[in-house]
Amino acid sequence: MQIDELLDLRKKDSIEPESASILLEKARLMLKPNEHALTPLGERYFQAIQRDPNIALMHADISQKLRKKNSLEKP
Repeated sequence: MQIDELLDLRKKDSIEPESASILLEKARLMLKPNEHALTPLGERYFQAIQRDPNIALMHADISQKLRKKNSLEKP
């Protein structure tokens, strides 16, 4: 939800770089697969990546996009 709100702001105003960086880091952490995750989401996400090659490819794609700098800049 925080990301949606930030993207809505992008349409109207500029986004503070600190806000974008914090949300990108949160997204990176949420999408970090971990066999011994502390949350049910993390555990299920890890299992899904192991089970389905398409999910593994999608994970690799979004992880690469999240690593790019300035990925929230307007095109």
